[in-house]
Amino acid sequence: MGIDSKRKAIDNSNRKKHFFPEPGMIIDLGTLLEKQVVKYGNNPFLTSVDTGASYTYHEFNHMVNRTAHGLSDLDISKGDYVAVMLPNCCEYLFICYSLYKLGVVDVAINTEFRGIQLTRLINMTKTKFLVCDEPYIDMIADIANNLDYLETIIFINGADRAKEKLTKFKVLDYQNVLSDNISNPASVVNDDTDVAMVLPTSGTTGFSKGCMLSHRACIRVGENAMLFLELSEKDIAYEFFPLFHCGSRLYHVLSIIMVGGCVALRSKFSLSNFWADVVKYKCTFFITLGSVQTLLYNAPPKPEETEHNLRIVWCAPTTVPKELWEERFKVELITRGGYSETAVGSVVAPQRGHDGGIVRSIYDVRIFDENDEELTDGKIGEMVIRPLEPDIMFKGFYDMEEATLKTWKNLWHHTGDLGYYDEEGYFYYMGRNSERIRVRGEMVSAFEVEDIFSRHQHINECAAIGVTSDLGEDDVKLYVKLNSEVDVNEGKLIKELLDYGNKNMAKYMVPKYFTFIKDLPKTPSGKVKKKSLLKLHKEETAAQNRTELKIE
Repeated sequence: MGIDSKRKAIDNSNRKKHFFPEPGMIIDLGTLLEKQVVKYGNNPFLTSVDTGASYTYHEFNHMVNRTAHGLSDLDISKGDYVAVMLPNCCEYLFICYSLYKLGVVDVAINTEFRGIQLTRLINMTKTKFLVCDEPYIDMIADIANNLDYLETIIFINGADRAKEKLTKFKVLDYQNVLSDNISNPASVVNDDTDVAMVLPTSGTTGFSKGCMLSHRACIRVGENAMLFLELSEKDIAYEFFPLFHCGSRLYHVLSIIMVGGCVALRSKFSLSNFWADVVKYKCTFFITLGSVQTLLYNAPPKPEETEHNLRIVWCAPTTVPKELWEERFKVELITRGGYSETAVGSVVAPQRGHDGGIVRSIYDVRIFDENDEELTDGKIGEMVIRPLEPDIMFKGFYDMEEATLKTWKNLWHHTGDLGYYDEEGYFYYMGRNSERIRVRGEMVSAFEVEDIFSRHQHINECAAIGVTSDLGEDDVKLYVKLNSEVDVNEGKLIKELLDYGNKNMAKYMVPKYFTFIKDLPKTPSGKVKKKSLLKLHKEETAAQNRTELKIE
């Protein structure tokens, strides 16, 4: 900028504002459950697909209360932290809601973590208590000597074997912890801005962190899902993603509680049983990721896939075009438009029948360039956020003040995500800023490259990364997992992909390198590990043994 230049303020004041209703409930999670029990007590609330166990709202609340009184007898009380390492099961929710009623912070443990990573997460809050299950006995035994604060482990199953393996700890059987008292414990949560849970981040951009969420932050996420999915007490959610994740916990379970509906809970995703489950339990909606959508679409057709009661499915990101999905499965698909992230909550509400989303009125969302200057509508930049209501965003990463402060600059929370507003005021998410690729002065969204190429008939999944260009800046490299039935010459296929890219995107966005890979590395939540792909690229380059064909 020359010394005679003047910086001009961006004026987006003419941007159209869209109204999104905000119930704005001021209530803690335990009290919410108790109120819904009064209203919907005899409605079915929870069914285990794996065991067949089923609970009405009354019955569920009784189990929560029995658990809460039992934990109180162990001197667990308000302000304590209890780690929960369980597969999807009814007991997981008994435990969580009992902790909410007691004012105890629920520390969710990712069951995929191992060794050092698992040790860090359990040690993080200095918790003395862990609720666990039999499949994880050996994992805990492997790190037992490094768990500095843990004293007591409550096992849902396998307590006898755990006592033999985990001699360092006091091991209790959950059935023996349960109290006979089914009454609601006295309310101890005085403020809905108290911390309710600590959820693990995926760790794709550094060490896994514990994201502290208040009761209010959780409620606001559930409200959004309840509204944009238009849920009612007639709805039945099919849940197969891990309950240690925000999406399962808040978008499915909490939003269902808010309307008096029901959850059909499976321990994990099963392709072979998916449609049979949906039909058997009369599910009306589910939320999924692109990887599951791909698996469902690529699977051989089954009669059940169109004999269901589903009325809506929300998928983000989307790997199968909306029109193809709806034609085959006969259910409405919400594809794009939403934005949510564990730390900030549910910020943008997807719109049925529109690719853009509506920024909720409780957030101020701007689009900034690399210098934190606001961009005009239509231009892609980093999404930055301020809450317009207290405690609807995370309270920080537990015991990681530096990491928390790093996300804030110039009084804005920097998401590291890209997006833009259109002239009609709709918001569009365009992928991670860390995945941004700069080609000959032009910014390329990896998300957009993947979105376009994933629609190609031969591609099952793909992931784009930026690799160092001989000319400086970046070139685009695309890792491709092909459909199993593809059997064509590699050179011919790459030429076909190049032609496809040139027809469907700007030239600078078209990948310069293609690598065909058996499977894309992913986190437990289904996100592609871009850092693993970058590492793979460096190894290929160092060994001068690339499997890709370079296009000149």
